Amino acid sequence: VNEVGLPVDYRMLEINPQFEKLTGHNREVFLDGRTVREIAPELKEAWYAFYGSVALTGVPAHRDIHAEAWNRWFEVSAYPTGRPERRQVGIFFSDITERKRVEQQLTEFNTRLEQQVAKRTQELRESRDLLHAIAESQSAYISAFKAVRDKHGRIVDLEYIFVNSITKQLDGRHPATGQHLLEIFPELKKSGCLDSYRRVIETGVRDDREVFYDDGQLTGWFRSNTTPLGDGVLMVGENITARKQAEQERLRTLRLLEQ
Repeated sequence: VNEVGLPVDYRMLEINPQFEKLTGHNREVFLDGRTVREIAPELKEAWYAFYGSVALTGVPAHRDIHAEAWNRWFEVSAYPTGRPERRQVGIFFSDITERKRVEQQLTEFNTRLEQQVAKRTQELRESRDLLHAIAESQSAYISAFKAVRDKHGRIVDLEYIFVNSITKQLDGRHPATGQHLLEIFPELKKSGCLDSYRRVIETGVRDDREVFYDDGQLTGWFRSNTTPLGDGVLMVGENITARKQAEQERLRTLRLLEQ
């Protein structure tokens, strides 16, 4: 220790043959009476502080230390030995360079993976936001559903996973994400719409139809285009009542002309 009681150096008293293998130095070099700082001046201060702390406090310690001079990692355990006033420390250390190399590779891999996941997440978020903006800009009624199945795997309902604003305002019932289709529109079960959606999911074949709808609140002609979407469907609808009325008027006019 120095004049203020801080550890600054140490001297080897005994070493085993394994020490020579781990460090690449002959034991005679470390046992010729010189201090370690004299023998290996390149050794970092972390070693002196670690051993010195154990010598002064009498408290055993354990840590991993990088020996830059030898470009190796060591797992080191130090414990006090002999009379306290002699400040002697027993040391066990093993070469863990390979383990540290693998840990570093795993850390680098995890970092790259996290970066890739973060990038992909951002791309998906941007894609979702773009699709949401497109859906909200349309005059069509757009809804996305996933299948709700019973214990036998049969589709018994559909759950909203997306619904644009115009659909929410369609007839005042305001469907929302997480709700079930038949909870909001129970009449669709009798109308055959659920059967149509089920066929699209099970066959993967898109369905495009024009139907007349009247639930007491909403009346008119609608075109429904249903596309498979994983274990669900994407439904795009539009109100074609004005077009249907115009077609019917043209048909009446044609009949009058024929007469």
